Amino acid sequence: MRKVSVILATAVVAGKKDNKCHALAMSGGANNGAWEIGVMWGLAHYGDPEDYEWDVVSGVSAGSINAMYMSVWAPEDVVKMTEALSDVMARTLTHETWKNWKLGPLWGFWMKAGLLDDEPMFSYFQYLLEDFDSFKRRFTIGTVDIASGEYVTFDQTNILKEDLANASKSSSSIPIAFAPNHF
Repeated sequence: MRKVSVILATAVVAGKKDNKCHALAMSGGANNGAWEIGVMWGLAHYGDPEDYEWDVVSGVSAGSINAMYMSVWAPEDVVKMTEALSDVMARTLTHETWKNWKLGPLWGFWMKAGLLDDEPMFSYFQYLLEDFDSFKRRFTIGTVDIASGEYVTFDQTNILKEDLANASKSSSSIPIAFAPNHF
């Protein structure tokens, strides 16, 4: 019986260290970003957190905001990360991400190419990242080049941490609602 227990324990440990890359891909869709965080929080708190230590995170639009924030947390800090990101989602106010143009949305559309001013978004994203000094996991943020229509990705190999807020803002700039973000 003792031999079986040792083999079983070895199999459990080997299963946890399976040398596989675990990835999480997050989509866009405004409030879906908050929903994604709620799901991650539930998985990390009600499941085994080690099962959700994603090596790679990827996101587009609202998902890029989550990927941006997750990229500066180590995979093994999944519980703390989901708690912090859940708090961010719960306390973020509209004026921290966009505001009306002083002369109104039609002026913004004609003069700035967007109905709303999303300049606060960049500052807010920088604020969220200011306590972190580097990337702690691999990530990909997807966006579209407005000039060519081609899909462009940003990751830890082609941008610096200082550019992360701008990459996520580029991905999160909803056409017509916000002016294109130049990177």
